[in-house]
Amino acid sequence: MARILLFGYYGFGNFGDELLLASIKQNLSDHDLTVVSGNCEHTEKLHQLKAISRKQFWLNPGSYDLFLVGGGSILQNTTSNRSLIYYLGAVKRAQQLGMDVYLMAQGLGPLKGIWPQMALKSLKGIPLTVRDKQSLTIAQNCGLEAELVADLALSYSNYPLKKQGKTIGIALRDELGFNFFSQLDWLLDDNKEIRLFAFHNRDYELCLKVARLLPNAHSVKMEKLQDLEYFSDLELLWGMRLHSLIVATAMGIPALGISYDPKVTAFCEEAGLSWHLPGIMPKKEWFRSGDSGILIKRSETAWQLFRSYTKAGTSGHSI
Repeated sequence: MARILLFGYYGFGNFGDELLLASIKQNLSDHDLTVVSGNCEHTEKLHQLKAISRKQFWLNPGSYDLFLVGGGSILQNTTSNRSLIYYLGAVKRAQQLGMDVYLMAQGLGPLKGIWPQMALKSLKGIPLTVRDKQSLTIAQNCGLEAELVADLALSYSNYPLKKQGKTIGIALRDELGFNFFSQLDWLLDDNKEIRLFAFHNRDYELCLKVARLLPNAHSVKMEKLQDLEYFSDLELLWGMRLHSLIVATAMGIPALGISYDPKVTAFCEEAGLSWHLPGIMPKKEWFRSGDSGILIKRSETAWQLFRSYTKAGTSGHSI
């Protein structure tokens, strides 16, 4: 049993990242896990795992065998160069503390400018798996060796069973224009129920505003794993948030992506879903079920590779 410190964007109100953490907990139940969290109390309550703050990580995190950066899109500089510097610095800090480092199912990029590509080369020699072909290309362009797997949420095993339903699901993101939704006449057909999903805390206010535009609409803030039940009666899902599309694909719900970021395009293309750019009016015939089989197998490969690593360790000893 290894003592593993989990690092990512956990505890910041993003349900997609909490779903990644739930999958890690499921698949690494035989290890001693501690989470670096933005909200330790919330993480411990939601996942029943020990948590330490980011401040404590930098000051005195304690003793661990392995630093596992699990999933997400943290290695990019679209948010800011400062964000990328922070996460690369966290890797260096873990190495200084004597921990082995493993980067699992990472979504790399987008990387703007030459500096970020040079910075990522500092990860050379660290075990790396990536969640999509686009990230694999970025890794190779940066001179990194990487294995192609899939998003860790695809290996989560507690999705609810899909029921027959007529509810239309929409997973919004706060950047999407509010007035866009006043043009969606096709959503009003047959007086169907519309469920607006906030996968991040900051999306909820937009959901409430849009709900006032559309009849038979209500909002759901995704906070607990049990909230996945709200997907079980969906007829289709129109999603801007990546993990809303991943959940729909895993559950066999026809979906359509709104690609505000290359990661959405990458997932839709690999899952066999259609996608469109923000501002383009969708049509009902664009919705279709994704093919999760290959992606789920790739997600399982992520765990096989990790277990092989922990048996051998970087220095030939068991972690």
